[in-house]
Amino acid sequence: MVSRIFKIAFLSHLDFNLYIFRLPIMIEFVKKNCAVYAITPEGKYSSKFIENGIKHISYNIRRGSLNPFLELKTILELFRILKTLKPSILHTFTAKPNIYGTIAGKLARIPIIINTITGLGSFYVENNLKSKFINPLTNLDFKLFST
Repeated sequence: MVSRIFKIAFLSHLDFNLYIFRLPIMIEFVKKNCAVYAITPEGKYSSKFIENGIKHISYNIRRGSLNPFLELKTILELFRILKTLKPSILHTFTAKPNIYGTIAGKLARIPIIINTITGLGSFYVENNLKSKFINPLTNLDFKLFST
């Protein structure tokens, strides 16, 4: 009988965020013999995950982009990663990864998706035309796609 390995994937828009704020919990999951994945764009902290027994998967995201074609491309890339990986849990951090990860995760039929909001973000703090446009869309996305 083959035992199923428990897989947990952590998704962020920066490798730095996961490394600074989530590395201890990721290491604890590794110690419990879980397969742990850090899904972030390639960065100077990506190798630190590997050094700690965490598999790093790179993806492309443009933090300030509002181009719908680039954003859809990111969601599809995440869908392909998650469909292949099949984690038991997807834990996402920050606005775009929360929304895009949830959409991709639901399409890939990930059983548990945890979204963590780590602050208001620039769209809630700044008072410019871009923020006034994006703020209601972000609120709607959170209502529609969050679990």
